[in-house]
Amino acid sequence: MKKGKMFLLIGLVAVILLAGFGLVYYKRFLDYKKAVQVIHVVEPDLTQIEDGEYVGQHDVDFIRAKVKVIVKDHRFQSIKMLEHYNDRGKKADRILTRY
Repeated sequence: MKKGKMFLLIGLVAVILLAGFGLVYYKRFLDYKKAVQVIHVVEPDLTQIEDGEYVGQHDVDFIRAKVKVIVKDHRFQSIKMLEHYNDRGKKADRILTRY
């Protein structure tokens, strides 16, 4: 096989692989957007929550977080971020400053 045809074949394979990667990434991105849109945050009724430590987590592919909440006397004592991955920025870190 001549060098020109070999380079053309290699280039074609590279384009096909890049297109496949792009399609997979785009599908993941659409799934992520859909998952974020359906998140429903509900303020807990702390009068119904017993004192203790609670761990919660959520994962929407590009963003995932795990927190530990301590409740005492029906109030939040602390909220600690145990794990945080955000492929799209760092805005989620500011949630903790509200409490």
